[in-house]
Amino acid sequence: MKYSSAVRLRFLSAVLLVLAFSCKESDQGPSPLSELSNEAKGFLALRGGTIQALSASGNAMINKSFQGAYNGYASGSGVAGGSVDPDSTVVGPYPWQTCADVTEINNPDGSVTVITDYGDGCDEGSDEYHYFMHGKYTYTYKYEQSQSGSVFKYTYLNHNTAENYGGRYYYNSDSSEWLTNSHSTYSGESEYDTVKQTFSGFYAYSDTSEYEYDHVTYSSQSQGKATYNEKKSVFDINNYQYSFGSNFYKSATVKALVMDYTCFSMMNDMIIAPFWSTYVSGRERIQYKQDGKSGEFEIDYGDGTCDNIIEIYENGKIFKIDLSADYIALQVKGG
Repeated sequence: MKYSSAVRLRFLSAVLLVLAFSCKESDQGPSPLSELSNEAKGFLALRGGTIQALSASGNAMINKSFQGAYNGYASGSGVAGGSVDPDSTVVGPYPWQTCADVTEINNPDGSVTVITDYGDGCDEGSDEYHYFMHGKYTYTYKYEQSQSGSVFKYTYLNHNTAENYGGRYYYNSDSSEWLTNSHSTYSGESEYDTVKQTFSGFYAYSDTSEYEYDHVTYSSQSQGKATYNEKKSVFDINNYQYSFGSNFYKSATVKALVMDYTCFSMMNDMIIAPFWSTYVSGRERIQYKQDGKSGEFEIDYGDGTCDNIIEIYENGKIFKIDLSADYIALQVKGG
């Protein structure tokens, strides 16, 4: 089949136009922060506290597993471990009297379940501190440790359920009410090599919670999976959603999120509050609905460089943000 010169010319023009547009898109520079949506700015402010909470939660799991592995080594070697005497009791000035029915069950698989049941409600407290409690809280845990040569292994499992668990607090003439229904599971494993002085492990978690305070309801869902060692943590899954009424933010991991602990010593002289740490690489997608407005954007945390610089992709634009230097600008409506 033969084409006329006019057809070939039109086809060539179309190709050049597409190539020119593609080059323009790839060469696009960062947009000013004033053009970043208020919803994205609001998420970053919220994310600042959330990433620290998730980091603290993750580090708590890491520290807990490390402490278990280290205590196993300590008990076998005679080194003083970090465990606390389970019989130690802190005696306060006001004796606390619980009204709950507390049951402890030793399960066939070696786990232990503790049930704290307040039923339809009862009063507990001491002197001017007075609580009305109701509902049930169930906590199941299992810890195991083993040794192979210089390597100590520690595994753990926590499962928590709150059912209509809440109450009313009184202090003098003030009072407040709270209620929670939740379901969460944490599990993991860690290893500590006493010869190589190395540490590694992994953990997974899921949580669904609804919390009400003074008749205002908040809800959250999260799911995560991470591996770690003495140098870094890698979150293959770190998804979560938090809602308030019909408003929500929902985040999903697109590329594994990495937190590099070796960066912290490099940042001693940097002003990075309140974002004292963030991921050094990885990518997540955020969907939102705020006051009837819906949208989405993505956050790229970088190539592994120790900094607090991220890039946000929203509505065909790119925003380069230094979470330490640009924090104030992000708090001002309109950028």
